[in-house]
Amino acid sequence: MTDQVKTGISEDDLMRPERENFEVVDGEWVEMSDEMMTLLHTFIIDNLFLIVVPHVRANKLGHVHTEGPKYILHVDENGIQTAYEPDLAFLRKGRIPEGFDLYRRPFPGAPDLAVEVVSHGQKTTDVLDKVADYLRYGTEEVWVIYPAKHELHRYRAGEEAPELFREDQTIQSESLFPGLTVKVADLFVVEG
Repeated sequence: MTDQVKTGISEDDLMRPERENFEVVDGEWVEMSDEMMTLLHTFIIDNLFLIVVPHVRANKLGHVHTEGPKYILHVDENGIQTAYEPDLAFLRKGRIPEGFDLYRRPFPGAPDLAVEVVSHGQKTTDVLDKVADYLRYGTEEVWVIYPAKHELHRYRAGEEAPELFREDQTIQSESLFPGLTVKVADLFVVEG
């Protein structure tokens, strides 16, 4: 019997088309299941995007985007150890390095805000592990949205417990989006 040598995950590996639906957790490939994503999941992401983007652009705060770009949160001598693709992310102005290849490379670092919408069948432990990783590697806030409960849980770097926002409440993040108030109920609007 021979010992199998584990090879590290490189940035080129991460960007291969066949790895499009994968994240990296503890140096291992983890497939993201599109089967769990529902139409409500996409409505929530779109609603939040449409609420936040006009404010971010009007105030020149940075960049908001929905899922697609991967964020390399942690690399060690064995290669990429943690890389996620949030449902929605915000990067403050000035975070994208000068001359950075936006077309070919994942982002080297954590977003300032990461938003994850919990899909039907997704394990709570997996979501909380992801939240912990985002915060450990530099994300200022993580918003976890629970469609079934119509709730948003906000986790902040340096704070022990999350804040819970219900459908009849509003959320503000003065450090990320000064002057913006988001009605939680607006995230769950389904039109048409």
